[in-house]
Parts: sequence; structure tokens; C-alpha cells
Amino acid sequence: MFDIDGTLTATNGVDTECYVQAMSEYLGVAIDNDWARYQHVTDSGIASELLKLHGRPMEEVSLLQRRFFELIEQALRSRPQSCEPIAGAAEFLNHVQRSADWVAGLATGGWGESARAKLRRAGIDFLAIPFASADDELPGPAVLTFVPPVATDCSATRTKRLAISER
Repeated sequence: MFDIDGTLTATNGVDTECYVQAMSEYLGVAIDNDWARYQHVTDSGIASELLKLHGRPMEEVSLLQRRFFELIEQALRSRPQSCEPIAGAAEFLNHVQRSADWVAGLATGGWGESARAKLRRAGIDFLAIPFASADDELPGPAVLTFVPPVATDCSATRTKRLAISER
């Protein structure tokens, strides 16, 4: 399982910037971007915690997401350098995909739509690769060990998993 931000794409900065801006604008308060202070360090987990903290209903997460996606798309268009592929990452991912011994998968603590936008902008071919994101409602590190349903048949005979992340 390959993480996306910081592993396949150099997007930690733009992701944090847009996430904090979207949350701060929506909630009307400054947001702490020390992610280690949150219980579940995924886009969904942090949004849930912030909504609860500020007495807002969970149904509002879709409004937060929409603003975040707008900001990410805007940043990727106006500053293409904010989304570069990590050197050698796409080649290694392609090598793993071609290998008979491994099944490639993508996993991110980010929301799927923003992750896919970053992969597209970085020129990384991901359409045929199983994908898990914060949309799958998995807590923090569990997202990196989740085997998306598409990969289940392929990985049934394999007992070892490897998570590749910048952390």
C-alpha cells in the first residue's frame, strides 16, 4: 500500500494549507495544524473532531469537503509546482504493478477526491490500482493496512503486506 501525500506526491504543504483554510473559513476560528493532537489523523477524523468541538452537526462535513476541494483544485491550477511527483515514486509504483509477486494499492488519510486530483496533477497513473481513503471511514493508520475490495481476490494468496509512507 502506497500512501499519497509525501510518498507519491510532494503535496503535504498544499494539502495542509488548503485544509486549514477551508476549516478556518467554515468554522470562523483558527485551526491547529499539529495533526498529532487529533485522535484520528485523517481528513474525515479531523473534520469530525472539529465539528463536534465547535457544536456543529456532522451533516456539515459535506460543506467543508466542498470548500476544501475547491481550494485544492484552485491551488493545483494556479501553482502546479505545489504538486510534483516524488522522484522515482511513479516508476517504483509501476514496477510493483507489473510484478507477479506484489499487488499495488493506494491508501490515504485524505479524502478521495482531493487525493485523485493530486495524483492526476502529478501525472501518476492510478486508475487500475485499488484505492482506500478517508472516505472509507477507517481510523488513521488503519487506512494503510486496509485492502480495498478490488484487491481482495488478487491478495488472497499473499500473507504479507507492506505499507510505504513518508512517516
